[in-house]
Amino acid sequence: MMKLGRTRVISIAPLVLASLLTSACAISTPATITSAQNSPQAITSVQLLRDAEENGVADNLRSRFRDELTQQLRARGVNLGTGAEFIMDFAVSQRDAEVGLQPVSVGDAGDTAEPIEPSIRGRWYHKCKPTRVSASIVIYARANGAAQANSSGEFLACPDDLSQLGDLAKILVERTVGN
Repeated sequence: MMKLGRTRVISIAPLVLASLLTSACAISTPATITSAQNSPQAITSVQLLRDAEENGVADNLRSRFRDELTQQLRARGVNLGTGAEFIMDFAVSQRDAEVGLQPVSVGDAGDTAEPIEPSIRGRWYHKCKPTRVSASIVIYARANGAAQANSSGEFLACPDDLSQLGDLAKILVERTVGN
């Protein structure tokens, strides 16, 4: 009887190991806001700034995020065009999730800046080495150049997975424009 139990365990072990390896854990987090300041007034028209690098390039991260922002602004009834009452600029980046950002130290030279982001490390059971996609938008008043609103957010995903880029654009626009 003892031998039968051991044989059954040995024959099941490869199946358990195979299922663990083939169902590797995806490491991702939903798009979230990291900071936001709403506009004190309604934003109905915006000129969305364009980088020289974006011209004619549809597959870079900045161009893709710009397209997502354009869709989200239009969905909220914001008119886009040159000469608009407000100007919107944005930044988007993708980096290794293990790389955290640290604020500039403003004390003594001996002060050590603490990480402002959680440390994420890829594990052997993850299906990829995660990357962090971060984005920020700022809206300025054309009349005086004063910042009216801003928001920042991010998500974690595999390097080729930008499926949450639209979600990130949506929550940033919702928090900043607020229409």
